[in-house]
Amino acid sequence: EPKEPTRPEFDEAELKRWAALLRRFIHDLRNPLTVIKTNVAYLKETDPAELVVEAPAVLEDLEQAIDQAEKLLSQLNQDTDIARICC
Repeated sequence: EPKEPTRPEFDEAELKRWAALLRRFIHDLRNPLTVIKTNVAYLKETDPAELVVEAPAVLEDLEQAIDQAEKLLSQLNQDTDIARICC
């Protein structure tokens, strides 16, 4: 029978460290997601005639929020890669 892959053992301190990292990540990711949700709602509710003037600023906000989210995801990916190497 094929064996199931074994899961690495983590001590309590490591689990607490990862839990704290994930809580911080989730908190930080909410900021750009809120900007994206707010701007999408604004675009849906705004008169198309007004969007001609407002669209560039809204798109800039969306782009910055997406960039921020991408940076957070890259950092999380980097942190997990480091964890695989050292732990």
